[in-house]
Amino acid sequence: TYVVERILDIRKNEDGEEEYLVQWEGYDELHNSWEPADSFVDSHSLKRLVKAYHASKEEENAKASKKREREQVDEDNDDDVVA
Repeated sequence: TYVVERILDIRKNEDGEEEYLVQWEGYDELHNSWEPADSFVDSHSLKRLVKAYHASKEEENAKASKKREREQVDEDNDDDVVA
């Protein structure tokens, strides 16, 4: 059996079923693969991995939002500079 290290992405296939881009433990990114839900042996592990995926995406979005806010403040401050 192969062990999933983490889920990198989620998409819907042409039938509307979710597929998961899987990073395999002990393998490099060349071996990442899209897998349907039924290829996971343990549904509880799949739920845990999906939850971790969504949490990491939320964290990425929060960081990107804070970065945009800082950039906007910097732009606003630049507008105040008089030459």
